[in-house]
Amino acid sequence: MTILFFYDGNGLRKISIPSIVFIEVRDHDLYYHLDDNNTYCNKRTPLSSLEEKIKNKGFSKCNNCYLINLKFVKMIKKDSILVGNEELPLSRGKKRDFEKDFISFAGEYL
Repeated sequence: MTILFFYDGNGLRKISIPSIVFIEVRDHDLYYHLDDNNTYCNKRTPLSSLEEKIKNKGFSKCNNCYLINLKFVKMIKKDSILVGNEELPLSRGKKRDFEKDFISFAGEYL
């Protein structure tokens, strides 16, 4: 199991990367939305630094604010993605790469 460590407002936190549903950037902070419905904040961390570390772990970027765990994607619509219980925006510029990543990911399980 792959683990991610980061500092939140309470100290050093450890989370399992496969439990991350999606990561959101808001006001220069990263918010980790987990499959147990908890959300944790990592202050002042750029998404790009994390993106390279977990891209090969089944994550793909759907726009500049979200990095999504492909195993939680339920549906890709014209301009949004259903992830868990959330509907997240899908930018036109990222759509082709996101769909390609998703099809490649899904192909591993067929």
